[in-house]
Amino acid sequence: MCRHQTLFYDDSTGYVIQCEECGNFQVGFGNLLVTLNEKDFSSFRKSVNKTLLVYGDSVETITKSFFLPTPSEGVKLLLNKNELQLLATMLEEADTEHKAQQLLHLFYK
Repeated sequence: MCRHQTLFYDDSTGYVIQCEECGNFQVGFGNLLVTLNEKDFSSFRKSVNKTLLVYGDSVETITKSFFLPTPSEGVKLLLNKNELQLLATMLEEADTEHKAQQLLHLFYK
């Protein structure tokens, strides 16, 4: 049975949790829920940030023009600029929390 640690939670945006048993991440955003292993979570986070950095200034805010693949076969995201920024922020904050927890575990093991 999974025991989850919350890395990010916001009622209006979504959440990122990690299972303390298997290490998988669960990302809930909008009406999407994706489970990712640690490597895929890192790759997905970097992909979101890169897309925002490269294309973020060139599109309208409300047009759904960002097409993001996920590590899950057949699942892709279609987002507007605001949604992409929210997702990037959510993933970055979750990653920061995850790294902080990893450092704390070094002191308590």
